[in-house]
Amino acid sequence: MAVLDSKSILTSLCNNYKNLLKIIHLNAQALTYDCHANEFTHLFDNSDIDIIAVSETFYKSNDDVLPLSGYNVFVSNRTSHDGGGVAVYVKSSYQCKVLTQSVSPTFRQQQPDFIIVEVTLTNAKLLFACIYRPPKAGHLEHFEEALFPLCAEYQHVIVAGDVNAHFDSLLPCHINDGKCIVKLLEMCNLTRVPFAATYHTATCDSSLDMISSTCPDKLLHFSQFPACELSAHDMLSAVFNFNSLKRSRTTCTRRDYSKFNIEEFRNELKEASWEDLLHMNNINDKVAYFNEVLTTLFDKHAPLKTFTNKTQPKPWFNTDIDAMIRSRDIAYRHYQRNKCPADLTKYKTLRNKTKTLIRNAKMRHAHSLFNNNCNNPKLLWQSLKNLNVSKTSVQSCTYPPAESLNAHYTSVPVTDANAIKNTTEGYDTLTPTVNDLFAFKHVYFDDLLRVVRSLKSNAKGIDCITSAMLKCCIFELSPAILHIFNYSLQHAVFPELWKIAAVKPLPKGCSYYSSDQELTLRICSFMKIEKESPCSYYETPRL
Repeated sequence: MAVLDSKSILTSLCNNYKNLLKIIHLNAQALTYDCHANEFTHLFDNSDIDIIAVSETFYKSNDDVLPLSGYNVFVSNRTSHDGGGVAVYVKSSYQCKVLTQSVSPTFRQQQPDFIIVEVTLTNAKLLFACIYRPPKAGHLEHFEEALFPLCAEYQHVIVAGDVNAHFDSLLPCHINDGKCIVKLLEMCNLTRVPFAATYHTATCDSSLDMISSTCPDKLLHFSQFPACELSAHDMLSAVFNFNSLKRSRTTCTRRDYSKFNIEEFRNELKEASWEDLLHMNNINDKVAYFNEVLTTLFDKHAPLKTFTNKTQPKPWFNTDIDAMIRSRDIAYRHYQRNKCPADLTKYKTLRNKTKTLIRNAKMRHAHSLFNNNCNNPKLLWQSLKNLNVSKTSVQSCTYPPAESLNAHYTSVPVTDANAIKNTTEGYDTLTPTVNDLFAFKHVYFDDLLRVVRSLKSNAKGIDCITSAMLKCCIFELSPAILHIFNYSLQHAVFPELWKIAAVKPLPKGCSYYSSDQELTLRICSFMKIEKESPCSYYETPRL
């Protein structure tokens, strides 16, 4: 029988149970180590495993959390001291929310780390918990008090973790640990999957890890296999008879410029009937006509197209590294079977060669990025971001409904008449000269060109026009744009479309529930020129 490496085992598992719920538990013994992080991402990046429960992550803050392509991660970190911590990686196609989690213990206090989440399946809701209990740690009642009330609300409950219970041990010091865990499982009506010993050293094998559920009748398959480079614990897998959700691929809609002919586009833009715009008497009609002409021509020459975002492979990963990883895993499984010192020596040699290959490949890739982009700060910082030099904090945000945001921003704040009077007192005594009276200035081509060239963001507003669309044909568009701006100023009318903005809420913290606890990003139509006159007037000293 051929010996497979860990990656091949996972691939086979996913292929054999394509449309079913697949769960993995792993005690990673520190995902903060580079070698463990490399191995973890190699195994699970964009995999078809639905839920990955990880104990002993060693995460101390959200900045330490290892992102995984295709997954949302939910963590409970131990911030007081090293060790511990749990994480649940859920495939991004599932809706998932955190129900409760452990509080980080005080310094050196040993108590379980856990997180409990709700995962929405195709036709059911699953309560999933991940727990890590340090050896001989007490305070198990914290997990009991969190889990037991929730079990009554969910028909399907699955608990995975490392509980350090020594289920198969007959030693007196281990029997009590096993009893307290078994009692907890019985109280919550949980049935433990009958794995063999899950933790291996040179001298002993112990059953420390578990996957338990309230639905043993839905368990179709379970297995365990070594995670040699990650941990001395086996990786546990269980397949349940629930329909899994297909991975939702992220898409984006943008203009396709692959066949865009700029000269042909500009010629058609010059031939557009702008005379109709000049004879209109309504500013809103002028803006609507301008938008229609511009977007119609862009739809013809650079139509909107929906693209599927494909996951980019690790640029430093190559076939030599992949082959070395497979050889290393096979050597470790040979050692696990035979316990032969020669097999152990062979495994250690391959392990060290694999680490060296990965380290050198990553260093070569990093050096090439710096050397190729040293004269371009923008590309250099983008490369640093891709290398995860500055990781984004993991956030679990609950956004308020759009109705509450609209109500918050359209409400009139309560003002104090006395405060206004005291603030403006003395302004009435100032008598401005005729030259100081405010008036809008006529907009010229130089003003338009300067402002358009200063636009840095390419975000589109309600009018679906981006700065890039303006910049590529500003000379052809300038007569129409200048006419709209100057008509608006001369007749003291403002286009209705320009009063509307696309608003995106940005949370101030990791979570919020009220409308006044967020920053907002407003993406407006192009109207930057019209604000220059009042800004320059008020910024000029006049007293």
